[in-house]
Amino acid sequence: MKYYSGLLALSQYAYEEDDSAGLGADASKYLAEADKYERDTDFAKLGNEEVFSTVIIPTGEVKQCASHARAYCDLLVEHDFESLRDIYLIAIKSYSVLNRILLMSRKHGLLKDKEIVKFLNDEFGLSFRGHLVMVGEDKALADILEEYQV
Repeated sequence: MKYYSGLLALSQYAYEEDDSAGLGADASKYLAEADKYERDTDFAKLGNEEVFSTVIIPTGEVKQCASHARAYCDLLVEHDFESLRDIYLIAIKSYSVLNRILLMSRKHGLLKDKEIVKFLNDEFGLSFRGHLVMVGEDKALADILEEYQV
């Protein structure tokens, strides 16, 4: 199933419980490049998790779109760290969405990827490391420690 992800999805509200800020003011900008943000659940590492039918702002069309947590995770899978840098502070600003990002990352094995772990540690610091301790992700914690050894 085709769906919108990435920054375009962050400009939409596909998941009613997303309490994040979003990028709604830029929706038209991202819609102009909609093909760039289209993904297919059949080929996605996260399958169809957190992909919902929604009314697209500002067109009013009904399309499939990722939640903000899913859009963030899709960008992690793609290693699009440039787009992700500081996007939490700009477009998400929600601990509940951050929690879903971290849980989804663990569930789908993203924490086995050292580059993703490094990025999440750089972005979220102690919050991320605390989550890793809480869920027993010893390998990811070891990867972080390895990064800082001299």
